[in-house]
Amino acid sequence: MKLFVRDLTVIDSSYLCPQRGMVGESWILDVVMSGELNEMSMVLDFSRVKKQIKQIVDEYIDHRLIVPNQIQQSAPNQPSLATRP
Repeated sequence: MKLFVRDLTVIDSSYLCPQRGMVGESWILDVVMSGELNEMSMVLDFSRVKKQIKQIVDEYIDHRLIVPNQIQQSAPNQPSLATRP
């Protein structure tokens, strides 16, 4: 069985866009969860799962700078004010 949760939380983060530079945006988080029904015909305790997902999002993603592991544009090609001695 699958459970779709719309608008679980809002993520406010920033990232480095190769075309626009540093960009801040907000995303609405939708989640799809799946599992087998238990003896009470429930897949999971939604209140616990929602709290756990929100805790992970708040700790690692929300109000953070998101940097991919590999990005060619992350190092400046030319000296800028931040890199000049």
